[in-house]
Amino acid sequence: MHFIDLAAQQARIRPQLDAAIEAVLAHGRYVMGPEVAELERRLADYVGVATASAVPMAPMHCRSH
Repeated sequence: MHFIDLAAQQARIRPQLDAAIEAVLAHGRYVMGPEVAELERRLADYVGVATASAVPMAPMHCRSH
């Protein structure tokens, strides 16, 4: 059962996806590169806060007791 046609959505933005992937491969900064900084800036603007931090997964930044 298909609720969302992800293949069609991807096809519509394929050139942008390919360009973004190529840019990351070209500069080689897979962690903390300019795309991450842009994501954090845009997320902070969207939420209405001064800063935001993108993290790969919450458990890495939480302490267990």
